[in-house]
Amino acid sequence: MKSMTGFGKATKANELYELTVELRAVNNRYLDLNIRLPREFSLFENLIRERIKKEITRGKINVFVNLEKHGAQSDAAVDPALAQKMFSELQAIHLSLNLQEPVTLAHLLNYLPLAETGSIQLEEEEFKALLEPALQEALTQLNTMRGAEGAHLKQDMTERINNIAELTEDIKNKASGNVQETFNRMLENIRTLIGEQKMDETRLEQEVALISDKVDITEECVRMDSHLKLFRQTMEKSGETGKKLTFILQEMLREANTMNSKNANVAIQHQVIRVKEEIEKIREQAQNLE
Repeated sequence: MKSMTGFGKATKANELYELTVELRAVNNRYLDLNIRLPREFSLFENLIRERIKKEITRGKINVFVNLEKHGAQSDAAVDPALAQKMFSELQAIHLSLNLQEPVTLAHLLNYLPLAETGSIQLEEEEFKALLEPALQEALTQLNTMRGAEGAHLKQDMTERINNIAELTEDIKNKASGNVQETFNRMLENIRTLIGEQKMDETRLEQEVALISDKVDITEECVRMDSHLKLFRQTMEKSGETGKKLTFILQEMLREANTMNSKNANVAIQHQVIRVKEEIEKIREQAQNLE
């Protein structure tokens, strides 16, 4: 079980170039990949995408691939020929659009970088030889962080699931006598209202029994126990568990709401409220899971 959030970074280098892969992962309903890499090597985007898909199924992943030449920063210089070429291109755009504002140095600087840090003369196979191990190492770091966060979330959810199980058991114990108490109370109230009037005791008890039976929450408690068992089993599975756990929590909340609406026992209602609070806290955690 993994969290959807994490970070991974790795650098690989050869004699002339240094390539860095940085991965940043955050929560998202589906898998959303945003890949940024040097223009010259954009054809490797699909390779990166497929490699990540093999290990990650949910989350928004920002991928940054940076390629630098050793010592390029100190050798940076303005290329006059490139500057003249870009200025001519901007002038052509200016004329074609019939713009009134003249082309300025600011426009030129924003158009393309003028500082030549040494043109990239790296073959595709050489780039790939740096990219693949760097990407794998960054993915390993990312998954390690996601796994550690997932383990922390699992521990917290397990404790809360155990709390819900204890609360449900207490509710069952309290509810075992609630039906009889409700029956006795309703029967006594009706007798008080009717007073000395003649009535069919057998028919009265049958009607009161039918009404009081509606406060029985045994079925809801049994289903809650079943959901708790399924939740624990799902947490032990690998892969995409977040959506499954969220669905189970919705069913657990449905049972809790039914328990709350079927009886007027204050002690039971207080315990049900605590169950719902725990479910909500678990739901917030489950939204962070892959």
